[in-house]
Amino acid sequence: MIIIAPDKFKGTLTADEAASAIAAQMFPSVDARLWPMADGGEGTAVTIARHLGLERRSFAGKDALLAPREVEYFTDGETAYIDSASTVGIQYLRDKGVVYDPWAASSRALGEAIAFLFESGHSKVVVGIGGTACCDGGEGLLMALPEIPLGKSLEFLADVDVPLLPVEPEGMSALTFMRQKGFSCADEPVMAEKLVRLLHATGGRNDWPFAGSGSGIGYALTLLGGHGMSGARYVLDMYLDSCNDMENVTMFVTGEGRFDCQSLAGKVTGTVMEEAKRWGIGCAVVAGSVDYTGLTVPAGVTVIDLSAGETAGVIPDKAATVQRMNRRRQLLNHPFI
Repeated sequence: MIIIAPDKFKGTLTADEAASAIAAQMFPSVDARLWPMADGGEGTAVTIARHLGLERRSFAGKDALLAPREVEYFTDGETAYIDSASTVGIQYLRDKGVVYDPWAASSRALGEAIAFLFESGHSKVVVGIGGTACCDGGEGLLMALPEIPLGKSLEFLADVDVPLLPVEPEGMSALTFMRQKGFSCADEPVMAEKLVRLLHATGGRNDWPFAGSGSGIGYALTLLGGHGMSGARYVLDMYLDSCNDMENVTMFVTGEGRFDCQSLAGKVTGTVMEEAKRWGIGCAVVAGSVDYTGLTVPAGVTVIDLSAGETAGVIPDKAATVQRMNRRRQLLNHPFI
């Protein structure tokens, strides 16, 4: 038996679609369990909700530019699960064709959403952090949510474990992801100074776990007393807790749209690779593309690059990605299957 536990292939396949496609196209005759994954980014709350049988609800909230939008969350009546991407997500703005100045994006709407969930009677809120349009160190969130109400608790699931500011030259931090949000190289020192001022004003610590996740939202939630953890680890443990026959598993298969050095910093692929090592079994990574710059692939891991041998510069759609999976099937004659 194998476990197929991929992240989404961003812009092409959801995690559910990726798991189903990998099973059908690459392992058609193998007994496989499908564990669609998430790491705190877009799709985390719905992945948890599907597994736990939670109810979907929504309310009238705002986006990263404070424009009105419907905000989705999931609940069992006591605990609410919400993605930061469902309020201040960057993909939402891109899908709507919004052209905006990234300096105008704020985390305030997420703070308002968390406050609403507490006010609506939830004793606990779990926030998935990732895929945000803002890079404000959580300053906007703190304006909307200055404290966690007495008797309430807050947890957050981070998609990456990095500090707010670099602790060494070229080190990863909240600044690492600025370019993904539309900032330029020239904006980086300006943003760094802004985050330094935020640190001094709020009295927090740069090296708090997950402080740089969500470009600083993790810092703000920790400052409020929230407890952070790896989103990928949380979701994987959720599946493991309900699996009673792990002794029969011979291989993990994971995947994502782009496999690179960041994949090993708390992302889904790196987390699944670590779990395979813990069990002493093989692991394969199916990736839309691979960037080996700064990437060291651990021993025992097979990497399948779906872009290898394909026309350079051509971005595959859903159908093309599935076809590429089918063509790579012969590369997975793995001894552990």
